[in-house]
Amino acid sequence: MTRLRFPRLPRHLGIIPDGNRRWAVARGLPKEAGYAFGLDAVNFLVNYDWAWDVSCALERPPQGGTRRDLMESIGSADVPRLDLIVRWGGRCRLSGLLPLQSVYADFFVVDALWPDFEPEHLFRALEWYGKQDITLGG
Repeated sequence: MTRLRFPRLPRHLGIIPDGNRRWAVARGLPKEAGYAFGLDAVNFLVNYDWAWDVSCALERPPQGGTRRDLMESIGSADVPRLDLIVRWGGRCRLSGLLPLQSVYADFFVVDALWPDFEPEHLFRALEWYGKQDITLGG
């Protein structure tokens, strides 16, 4: 078995599993069937709604005016900053995934649809990430 080597790995990874409905339609299945196959593709998925994050911050506004105060007031305050986001389905958009935690994330797009997930897709993303110059906007 070949040992995988990556020069640098992300500490926190976000995944956008897109393409379930398009996958099903292309196979003559009802759109909803794509979700069942998408769940079969891979151990844990979470549905996230960015509006929930904002509503939590509005319900309990930050006490101070700092970035840290704002980050502590959002619903997903316990979620750390993402280093890498991998999106399946060929689309180049965030789709509302943790917008505040994603500000400095590198973004890797996989053209394959989520139900066609292969470990190689993720390995390519990790290899690509290891070659990126991390500046965090500075």
